[in-house]
Amino acid sequence: MRRPQRAFSPNLRELCLSHAISYACRWSSLGIETESYDAQSVVKDSSELFSGFKDLLVDDEFIDQLYQGEVHLLKSRVKHLFPNQFLMLISSSAPAQKTALVRFIGVDEPLHQVYDNKKDKTFGISPRNREQTFGMDLLLDDDVPIVTLVGKAG
Repeated sequence: MRRPQRAFSPNLRELCLSHAISYACRWSSLGIETESYDAQSVVKDSSELFSGFKDLLVDDEFIDQLYQGEVHLLKSRVKHLFPNQFLMLISSSAPAQKTALVRFIGVDEPLHQVYDNKKDKTFGISPRNREQTFGMDLLLDDDVPIVTLVGKAG
């Protein structure tokens, strides 16, 4: 077994989390710090996890323009947003509310329309809910080097 090359930055800390002692011994022999992984002690309550999702009220025109392909930035509303956070844009008018699913990339980046499972089927896979759609969108984006998904399989 040989030591893997550093993919991102030489300043990052290498750490192997494993529940199996055999893997921990192998990584330790390569000089990589190891820690035991215990699924019961990672998160006490799912409410502690960052959901990566937020609802945001916008004007009807904003959503219409987004679907027409116009570029939109959220410069005035980014105080509590994080890169690659998903947003459900909800029109502020009633009774017929319009919605759009987008991903906030950054302050100076346009909103990214989320993967459309009605148009695109990747390897014949179609997400069944918005959370799976968000995961598919991240997995298909080459600019996102690592994706961590938490939840029940299926």
